[in-house]
Amino acid sequence: MADFAGPLRPSDSWSTTEVRSLTHNHVWTIRGFSNCDVRYLETSVKIRDNKDGHRDQPVPSASSHEPAPITFRIRLHPQGNKESNKDFSFFQVFCNTNNTKYRAKFSVYNCRNEEIPTTVYTGTQQLHGYFEYIRRDLLLQHLSPQDELQLNLNLTVTFDTISKDLESFLTSGKLTDFTLELNEGREIECHKVILASRSPVFQAMLEPHTEESRTGRVVIPDIDYEVMQEMLYFIYTGKTPNLAMYALDLLAVADRYQLQGLKDMADQHLRTSLVADTASRNLVYADMHNATELRKDAISFIAANMSSVIATEGWNQLVEKQGAPLVNEIINSLVCDKPTASTSYTGTVFPSLSYEFPARIPIDQLITMLTLFNLLKVVVAISFYSIHQSKKIKAGSVVAYTLPSPPSLDGTLSPNRALTEVEYILMDQIKGPESLVVDGDTIYTGTHDGRLLKIVKGKVEKEMRLAKAVKQCGGYEDEPKCGRPLGIRRIEGDEFIVADAYLGVFRLISKDEFLVSDSSTIYGRKDFMREILGSKGTGRVIHHRISTGESNILIKGLHFANGVQILPDRQSFVVSECTRARIMRHYIDGPKKGTTETFIENLPGLPDNIRLSKNGTLWVGLASVRMAGQSNALEAMAGYPKAREFLLAILPDFVLRDVFPHLIPPHAIVVQITVNGEIISSLHDVKGEKMREVSQVSDDGEFLYFGSFKAPYIAKLKKF
Repeated sequence: MADFAGPLRPSDSWSTTEVRSLTHNHVWTIRGFSNCDVRYLETSVKIRDNKDGHRDQPVPSASSHEPAPITFRIRLHPQGNKESNKDFSFFQVFCNTNNTKYRAKFSVYNCRNEEIPTTVYTGTQQLHGYFEYIRRDLLLQHLSPQDELQLNLNLTVTFDTISKDLESFLTSGKLTDFTLELNEGREIECHKVILASRSPVFQAMLEPHTEESRTGRVVIPDIDYEVMQEMLYFIYTGKTPNLAMYALDLLAVADRYQLQGLKDMADQHLRTSLVADTASRNLVYADMHNATELRKDAISFIAANMSSVIATEGWNQLVEKQGAPLVNEIINSLVCDKPTASTSYTGTVFPSLSYEFPARIPIDQLITMLTLFNLLKVVVAISFYSIHQSKKIKAGSVVAYTLPSPPSLDGTLSPNRALTEVEYILMDQIKGPESLVVDGDTIYTGTHDGRLLKIVKGKVEKEMRLAKAVKQCGGYEDEPKCGRPLGIRRIEGDEFIVADAYLGVFRLISKDEFLVSDSSTIYGRKDFMREILGSKGTGRVIHHRISTGESNILIKGLHFANGVQILPDRQSFVVSECTRARIMRHYIDGPKKGTTETFIENLPGLPDNIRLSKNGTLWVGLASVRMAGQSNALEAMAGYPKAREFLLAILPDFVLRDVFPHLIPPHAIVVQITVNGEIISSLHDVKGEKMREVSQVSDDGEFLYFGSFKAPYIAKLKKF
């Protein structure tokens, strides 16, 4: 065999560049393919440049003379990997090194050894490998009688000789003129010219006037020996055989020595291997070492997987070391998670491509949300102390929802100053008289500290507790032991029924049955903001018969069920669905018995208790206002479940309870509604001068009395 040893024509000089390629054919047989319901199947193949006759061996370290094999991972997704390509099977091939040049071609053969055409997504090496697609129904038609799929992968890998020559200089130690002294006194010999040609930092370090250049030595005590070996291997060859093992450290040293190629390789590996346990740590490194793409992907991953991430040690370290700045960015990124307000475009040729175009956010909502997120930056800063005790979010307890555009406040809803004329009863002597029973000069109510009060002519005449003797009451955390009486109804005379959020329903009556609403089956009363932010819809209305002890659920799936009132026809009742700004009607008798319908929707606020007036209409207290042209923070976040899930995960209860209410406009409003569901009047305190949240309106014919779940008073207003 002839060997080419020089130029074909006479010349004064000549050169040779050898570019070699290796072709490898791999056959993968998959048995039982038609019954495969896993997300994907995977196998691998290793290819070694065998020019020097080396046989396959384990991957060597940078100091070994053996060439490292190149590993290709082959993956098959039997049923796609997303909604847009669920009708396709697709094949992928990934290389373990980012600088390996290769071409790939998949072939699928039927039982007659005929090739089945596939669709190429990209015929060249890409960031996430090489893809080919085939319709699943077509693929199933060509399986063997034994239900086998035979997949053939043809790989052509291109090698160059320059990197091998430089590698030999590193591994042999020949002609070295510079020493790197690492921790524990370990040293690596290398070459100034190669270091300087690849790294601007080494180039500056090795200028003739520097001490390092004169002594031929530099001490680097803060980089591990193995990491430095891997970095040098990249400098000499452009390859990183142990990238997966040292990716984080290589990202750091690449940033330090301005090795952009190595930094890109580490960045890409870390981006494609994000999981809950590593996402927070990767984000910290990305932030420290200016890895923009990794930083962006890590923030997006954390925002999308908040419940899993906050349970990891990496999250705790992120909070402790980096503090509020990174968490603020995670909060801001959650604004983009609104899946229902986007338009998807799926290419017809490439079924894996799906582009999301976020819908435009109305400017008033955007301003409200920006205000909210700026406030949260302050809130988060004071909330970190409780991160380790953060509540685990119950699966599926945070959902997206939408509300109709708020109504205009005109006509019967036109603002007025009626509620600014109220008189206070027991100002600063009580807190949270949510529900009231009024009888002339006497008022019965329950308060935030667990007491039941009888108030006569503005003074407490009698009080009692449903709970056993307790020493301290009045805080949210005290409620489970002290009780929190909410609904109170008078049946006749001195006979009452009281619904306590923790202690149950107490029979202070002789009647045999009653209805009671239950706002949530997930959270207790003191965690009401968790139910509001989650908006899962676990509220219900329960019918209970005292004589038999039987209880039946009449309605379920309500969103923060609140006030309940039997209508004068005695065939139906209405119940507030607070976080949906509507009231539902359920029939307990008559031709519609057992059915539920919307009584009134798109209220100008979130409805609380409902009470009959003296003229047969209904008074409804509204916990907050809704009006056209003005968004509130909670409603602006309705379509962003990930944002709300994040807040529930990191914010302590006192922040949820005490800060969020201040994001609601101070406008107090109550409405009067007919039994046909029509608003006929409304009372307002637009600026919250005298009143804010109203839980209930009680009508004794001459005066209206107003209760509130948090106000330090009962308000009284003479009817017009």
